[in-house]
Amino acid sequence: MFCLLLFCLCEVLLHIASGTPVPLPPYDLKRISVFENATIGTVLDIVVFVGVHDQIQLVLNGSQEDRIFGFSVVNVTAANVVLTKNLNREIKDYYLVRWSYQDKGQREIPYIMKSTQVYVLDVNDNPPAFTEYPPDEKVQAVENVAVGTKLFEVSAQDPDQDLGGAVVYHLDPKNADYFAGNIVDGNRFAVSLKKQFDYQEKSIHEVNITAEDGGGVEGYEPRHHTSIQIYVEVIDVPNKPPTFLHLPYTVDMYEHLPPGTELMQVAAMDQDTGQPLPLLFSLTASQPRPDLLHRFMIDRETGVVSIVDEIDRESLLDVDGRLNLEVTVTKDAEEAEWRLNATTVIYIHVLDINDNRPGFDSGVYNGSVLENSPYAIPVTIDFPEGGIYVHDYDAFENGTFEVTIVGDGGLFYLQPGIVQNEANVLIRVKDSSKLDYEKLSVISFDIIAKETKTREQLSSRAQVTIYVEDTNDNFPKFASGFYKASVVENALFGDFVTQINASDVDSGDGGIINYYLVGSGKENFDMDEVSGVITVARGSHLDRETISKYYLTVEAKDNLGAGNRNSTQLEIDVLDYNDNVPVFQSELYESFLIENDNVPPEFRRTFVVKASSSDLPPSSDISYFIIDGDHQKNFSIDQNSGQITAATPIDYEKMDVNSTDSDYLRYFNLTVMAMSRGLHALNSTTTVIIFVEDSNDNAPEFEQQLYVGVVEENASAHTVVLQVAAADKDSTPFNGHIQYRIAHGGGDKFVITDEGVVLVGPFANLDPDQTNPRADAYNLTVMAYDDGTPRRDGKTIVHITVTDVNNKSPFFVKNIYDARVVENTDIGTVIAKTLASDSDENHELQYQILSYDEGRDEFHVLQQASAYDSWFSIDPSDGSLYVNGSADRESVEMIRLTIQVEDVNASDSSKPQIDTAQVYITITDTNDNTPEFQPPYTAETPYYLIKLREQVPTGTLLMTIRAVDRDKGENGKVHFDILSSNNSGVDLVGVDRTSGELRVKSPIDYDCEGCQWINFTVIAYDHGSPALNSSAPFYIEVEDMNDNTPVFTNLPVNKSVQVWENATLGTEVYHILAMDLDHGVYGKVGFFIDKENQEKFNVTNPNSGRVVVNGDLDREAVSNYRLWVQATDNYLDPFGERKESSEFVSTLVSTACLYIAVNLLHHRCHGILFF
Repeated sequence: MFCLLLFCLCEVLLHIASGTPVPLPPYDLKRISVFENATIGTVLDIVVFVGVHDQIQLVLNGSQEDRIFGFSVVNVTAANVVLTKNLNREIKDYYLVRWSYQDKGQREIPYIMKSTQVYVLDVNDNPPAFTEYPPDEKVQAVENVAVGTKLFEVSAQDPDQDLGGAVVYHLDPKNADYFAGNIVDGNRFAVSLKKQFDYQEKSIHEVNITAEDGGGVEGYEPRHHTSIQIYVEVIDVPNKPPTFLHLPYTVDMYEHLPPGTELMQVAAMDQDTGQPLPLLFSLTASQPRPDLLHRFMIDRETGVVSIVDEIDRESLLDVDGRLNLEVTVTKDAEEAEWRLNATTVIYIHVLDINDNRPGFDSGVYNGSVLENSPYAIPVTIDFPEGGIYVHDYDAFENGTFEVTIVGDGGLFYLQPGIVQNEANVLIRVKDSSKLDYEKLSVISFDIIAKETKTREQLSSRAQVTIYVEDTNDNFPKFASGFYKASVVENALFGDFVTQINASDVDSGDGGIINYYLVGSGKENFDMDEVSGVITVARGSHLDRETISKYYLTVEAKDNLGAGNRNSTQLEIDVLDYNDNVPVFQSELYESFLIENDNVPPEFRRTFVVKASSSDLPPSSDISYFIIDGDHQKNFSIDQNSGQITAATPIDYEKMDVNSTDSDYLRYFNLTVMAMSRGLHALNSTTTVIIFVEDSNDNAPEFEQQLYVGVVEENASAHTVVLQVAAADKDSTPFNGHIQYRIAHGGGDKFVITDEGVVLVGPFANLDPDQTNPRADAYNLTVMAYDDGTPRRDGKTIVHITVTDVNNKSPFFVKNIYDARVVENTDIGTVIAKTLASDSDENHELQYQILSYDEGRDEFHVLQQASAYDSWFSIDPSDGSLYVNGSADRESVEMIRLTIQVEDVNASDSSKPQIDTAQVYITITDTNDNTPEFQPPYTAETPYYLIKLREQVPTGTLLMTIRAVDRDKGENGKVHFDILSSNNSGVDLVGVDRTSGELRVKSPIDYDCEGCQWINFTVIAYDHGSPALNSSAPFYIEVEDMNDNTPVFTNLPVNKSVQVWENATLGTEVYHILAMDLDHGVYGKVGFFIDKENQEKFNVTNPNSGRVVVNGDLDREAVSNYRLWVQATDNYLDPFGERKESSEFVSTLVSTACLYIAVNLLHHRCHGILFF
């Protein structure tokens, strides 16, 4: 019977007693290994041949505390060593099993001692653990900390071996906007600032970092990961300007308010809510009247705006009583750099009070008028020159007044009688019969100007004396009492302006009229004395910007200019012409900015060029353009405001150096043009110099991210291994100077020179067998530093392999990969992760897409690879398959491609070490296509036109609307709705939401108002989320039918009329009228009389309705006639569709008859009576 004895292993060596040699077993035990996750009872594959006797005694030598292994006898000749406890490589990874055996049948032979080495292999059974991180998992950073600054570091350790103990760090994609991470000092993860903090946007950031191991042996075991959350608290700094609240600010104030009156209060806040500073207010400008700024004040602390001195609205007539006050709010900070400010405008409208009475330009006027002057002839005012001018500059009703005459005996009237603000008043003749020189040669009266719509009804008075002149009887007479003309300000000599005509009924020289211009500005015009034609004078100075209107008097004198005269008013408007070149406020503008090759840099302060023109809009509206010096489109200019901003990142190092300047002075020399926007646009230019300052914005960059070198293990000191090279794009001193050093790895094995040459160290021993721990390869972190401020660095990894041979090909873990991706997924999204393994120690795997084998659409039709071969790409380093373009499911739905992995460190480059795998990609649908209406709707005719006869039956199918959506499933289902109509089309027609059938919903009458066209819009929706839609206009032309009967509209009373029996042929008896609601020929009515009565009566024309006598009438023979009058539509078409109405005119009870009674009247006069 076999006996199983289990003892614990002990590493104390036991001495064997001397005795007779024992035959050896068939073979000695080997060195073995076992994974640490092996289960209890696992056979360690050690078979021990123990002899052929029945009684064999096996003993495991050791102490009780290490009871890990035991024996399991198989048969008389063999036994297995088995596991009796769980292993943990991280506690102990090596055991020396000592055992002995003795054949009980041969007691004279002592125990024979044997030893076995057991190596415990690692499995990935431990997650990484963070060992170093900020206290309390919190850090603080000021808001304006520079981008690129390291904020904190974390470190994680994993006790597993190889890939299972290799820790990589991942920053949560949600943190990618503000933070970036990189490895420092071997295995520490440093988090730095990627985007400038904004306290107001976010004051606390949660940074999530995951540490993940490599997944164990060859990557086949599951990966373990651990996450940590670090809170970054942003400390606010006062770096934002204040902002005004409750904008815009508008104030209506009455003129002459007393000093100290408060108008309003402006309010502002500091946008830096973490550390708000006190704010101070000030008034900084008054436009367009800078001289009035001192009449207002603002409380520096409260923002209350009040009046310092009275404001007279009439002094602001040139600006319509409006002022714009510029208010500036400034932070009250001790440091100058934080004294930021903001400006806004208070729009003030000064309202009128009735503080001006109507007035005359003179208290006394003298004039003259010719005797017998006809009505409306104006009186000539001889003193003062220019006539009677009245004014009241108050606004609206306060400036409206009436001018009247008192004491003239009804001789004259004034024009105008009602005045708004100002006018030249004419005294015109009212009663010419009283103008007789021999009876009344001098007339004196008063003119009163009095407000009519105010409570005060202020007034003033002027005295007028009119001298009546003894002249001939007739005066020249103008066609109009007032003429208006216009002329462009750039008109040339001789250009026509207008022509004034007057007439005089006198004969001879008394009827010959000469014309003359009178008034200020007449020198700019020539008037032909004979024709009255007014043209532009030689040497005229027409300038709208100086004088926009000319008020002239045209005098007409008869008797060759020596006789009677009359005058009329002429108003000439000077029209604007774009004749003023925009003028810049400066001939040279300069500004500075610091380069930024990531985002467009900002100027130190807002950079605006400004030009103005004195022309009227739109000629005074200015547009700005950069016309020279910006060949790379680095800048943009706001065409309206003239603000210049950087449009692209600007890299100092890429700028050209002007040979005449310092090598380090770089700038842009721009030419900016200001152009007016009206016709005949004018322009001017100015020079803009933008200096660009260098910043140490480029870190040294190595030519390679990884340098790989090989060195023999017996290489001597100072043997050259390889050379690294880095370059710094900064070209200025210090910023571009580079120094190298080995930051980590290699110990004393390697050194680096100032030129970047990596050498074997002076005391290095590279023999792997003599290195503890054994090292066949070294990873050096080599840093390159510049001398700029702040100092920037770059790093690269130098991988040095000591005498390694690479002869095994990599292989994919799976032969086929499946991936699904929604179309239009963002570029960079990973859709699958392929994985390959290589057992070589120094392998370097690179992945690539080898071929696009096939692509098919949803109907399984094969598509050309060129349609989709740019949609996806693979990360060459880790095999991640990601989106590289905009995938369109409607073009290709399934793609099969072949990927390849290659070990680029193969020892024999002529024999590539590669493997391939298949990837099947399914593209799923998203709702990215709108429904498309089908013909007859086209791009050339984007509408539907339908012709429809009125009164078609309800339910009539007009058409079936078709719309196609290229999306799939619910995204591609389309339904329809009527969106809008101009005449309740939604009540007249309807559309089936699903089928698109357009049908008549209710009767359509062409004759109703607006029913000749039915216009509406049909919208097609898909079922996606969100739903997409498109719309199409529908125009239904309703065609008329003859569906209305003519209706008589003027039947005589009792349907009876009279006519004399002796009426001549053609005498009108009655004019009958009828109407028809139809249109066109269907609404045209003709009238006819029955044949029986046509001998005596008829209609002159079928469409006239005039019934006339057609034969001799004799009351004694026939005293009355019964006429049948028929009204017929469409009567011109003998074969057309028509409706008829008939009426009888009669004395009988029937209302449809016409009865004629012929009665003998007095004096043998006879008449005919229609009934």
